[in-house]
Amino acid sequence: MRFTLPLRRHASTYCHVTVERNARNLWATTKTGADKGTQPHSFYVLPMFPYPSGSLHMGHVRVYTISDCIARARRMMGEAVLHPIGWDAFGLPAENAAVERGINAETWTRSNVEEMRKELMALGISFDYDREFATCDPSYYRWTQWIFTRLFKAGFAYQAEANVNWDPVDRTVLANEQVDSNGRSWRSGAIVEQRRLRQWFFAIRRMAPALLAGLDLLGEWPDEVKKMQRAWIGRSAGANITFELRARGDLSMEVSAFTTRPETLMGVTFIAIARTAPVLQRLNVSANIPPEGDIRLEGVFAQHPITGHQLPVFVADYVVRDYGTGVVMGVPGHDERDEAFATKHELPVVNVIDDNGVLTNSGHELNGLTPEAAAAVVSTMPFASSTVQFRLRDWLVSRQRVWGTPIPIVHCPSCGPVSVPDDQLPVELPHASLLNQTVRSLADVPSWVSTACPSCGCTSARRETDTLDTFIDSSWYYLRFQSPHDESGAMPAKAKPVDVYVGGIEHAILHLLYSRFINRFLYEEKLVAEPEPFTKLITQGMVHGITYVDESTGEYVRSDDVSVKSDGIAVHKKSGHRLSSVYAKMSKSKYNGVSPSTVLEEYGADVTRLFILFKAPPSQVLDWNEDAIVGQTRWVNRLWTMVDSFVDDVNARWEGDDEVDGDHILRGKLINAVDDTIKTVTDVMSRRYCFNVAIAELMKLSNTISSAMGKVDTGTTVDALRSLVVMLSPFAPHLATGLWSILGSVEDFEVTGDVHEQPWPKPTTVRKERACKRINVQVNGRHVVTLQVPASITAQDDVQDFVFKNERVVRILSRRGPVAETYVDPNRYVNFVMQPSSSTSRLVES
Repeated sequence: MRFTLPLRRHASTYCHVTVERNARNLWATTKTGADKGTQPHSFYVLPMFPYPSGSLHMGHVRVYTISDCIARARRMMGEAVLHPIGWDAFGLPAENAAVERGINAETWTRSNVEEMRKELMALGISFDYDREFATCDPSYYRWTQWIFTRLFKAGFAYQAEANVNWDPVDRTVLANEQVDSNGRSWRSGAIVEQRRLRQWFFAIRRMAPALLAGLDLLGEWPDEVKKMQRAWIGRSAGANITFELRARGDLSMEVSAFTTRPETLMGVTFIAIARTAPVLQRLNVSANIPPEGDIRLEGVFAQHPITGHQLPVFVADYVVRDYGTGVVMGVPGHDERDEAFATKHELPVVNVIDDNGVLTNSGHELNGLTPEAAAAVVSTMPFASSTVQFRLRDWLVSRQRVWGTPIPIVHCPSCGPVSVPDDQLPVELPHASLLNQTVRSLADVPSWVSTACPSCGCTSARRETDTLDTFIDSSWYYLRFQSPHDESGAMPAKAKPVDVYVGGIEHAILHLLYSRFINRFLYEEKLVAEPEPFTKLITQGMVHGITYVDESTGEYVRSDDVSVKSDGIAVHKKSGHRLSSVYAKMSKSKYNGVSPSTVLEEYGADVTRLFILFKAPPSQVLDWNEDAIVGQTRWVNRLWTMVDSFVDDVNARWEGDDEVDGDHILRGKLINAVDDTIKTVTDVMSRRYCFNVAIAELMKLSNTISSAMGKVDTGTTVDALRSLVVMLSPFAPHLATGLWSILGSVEDFEVTGDVHEQPWPKPTTVRKERACKRINVQVNGRHVVTLQVPASITAQDDVQDFVFKNERVVRILSRRGPVAETYVDPNRYVNFVMQPSSSTSRLVES
């Protein structure tokens, strides 16, 4: 059946509003891009799902354009593609925004989801919306809670007193990964305080060896991400050295200090202890320790295990409780932090490795040895033991807010903490009517908190009032997409990993590490098929905007207040101050943001997509420059005009029984160009994902086709255009749908379905045609069509039979009447002479 779509225009001007509207209407009818559910997916491409802030930013546009481009191409390559979308909907921003506006957080969130879904559709992203969910859906967080209970039963989820990072603005605790290098909260920017609270943790450190080893399996991850995770996990091989502590009153105990350099033992001049180390309680001095600042423990000494010398003992700010044992042996001669501490407190410095790199000042057993040899000797001594430590700390997962997944734990006065049974999940949040402006914690809703113990039935039990870190919601969502409506389980049996995952490198030690931990746990529980969640990772660079800074004041200036002189110098319109300009991460404070809706309205979705994909490779920063986007606009307009004019010309010649015989050499060059382009673009879309290279090849091919039009036979040109439009469709889906419709109006050329339902072109198909000869088919001596006939067919009768069986020839002859005679040159032509009664008929070219 002929494919028709109301995109054909009498004018040759491209109108993105009309083309995009009609294309989306077609896709809504045919559900182009949706997983029809007829077979298990064979290829899973997933962009990191967004937080529903209310509107897309250009970073969103980039990540979803990349994933959509891959998904569309792989569908056309024959894959059953899974390309879903959901919403990372819980979290502080929604709760804070709701408080500011006097509305419920869920109302705010759902409204934002609706707006952002419209923007995604306007961008032409082919998500399977039948699989859509939000993490705030009870049907989703039921299974988040289920995973928590599995972790709890396996001993991976536990509650403990701990010094925690407290955000005084958002009034909640933060995981270590959520505090930046300047000690500020990743969300509010506030200086983080230390508080001691009872909190919930996931024992991710227990999984550290497996998480570290698993990085070696990730051959298709960027090296930079793996490097960041290795550093964060922080494997250190060394030794625990036992020191005897002595205090007043003949109090004596042993403590271990972890060191990666046991060979420096003879250089130890002090012992430093973390402020929260348990040993301080055993020494009965913890109550006298101030909240900050270094302090020497008077009357407390450590005995050196070799020399027996007494070493001073300090509580020091620079010692980390959760690394090693929380006790450091200070070697100021060979450690910068120890040296700084020793200088501050006027402690002695002993160098035990000389300029030749061998041990000195270390006794007869160690002097003269290399550091490696000395370390081996010390590690075998009775007070030492070789060990491995990890920098990674357990994941603090509880939050003191309302808008999050309730922790499925009941605290019973008799049983202690009890996990909620599966058949009582989900533990839903209180009804919206109970969450007024004064409720800032679930503890503020007594009717919700009070419950019965699921184990013993005690009616004095209380629900856990903390909610889960939103990174738990996003640590397994990729699994739920594989069976989003299944009420019997969180994920299908032996759920598969994502083939291509697209997202920012800023998630390297947060979301990506947490997802690896959860997936590894589920793998060990035999719930997923593979230990790693994401096979290939594409980390797209940020989108930067032009940023103007007043050189006199250092203040950022809005682009509307900028005037650029003829010499290219930018000045402030009002003050006349000279401005410097630089590309920087888009932000409201720098006035350099670009609204996607504004860009789509002015340039259209396809030009926007093409610019984003062409301007820079995915991993690099993309500088948004609207002066450069005109290049994509011109190319799109040229493509539209080229195809439109070609079809008009073909149909006009069809009416006049006129056909171009064509330049044989130029035809071969065109076929070669199509073949080479298919090879390159196929490689890009199936392996390399350097989209700028593919688009450049398509531009080059379009120029080659344009140069050949009118100079080669129509059939070859149509075939080239078809291949071009099919390969263009993942990048510019609306445009390709429109161009395919125009090609469908070429008289007597069958075009069925949308372009996105076509198979991906293969170069071997074109190669086979090169082993053919061109036979001109004539009616009454006039050329009507050119056919490709296998060169192996040489006999006159065989050539005639081959031509006569061609569907196009049959269709043409059926309109002309009976054939009276046939003249054949087996290498040049077949001429059908019709009986005199045959009427003039429109002829079609190949």
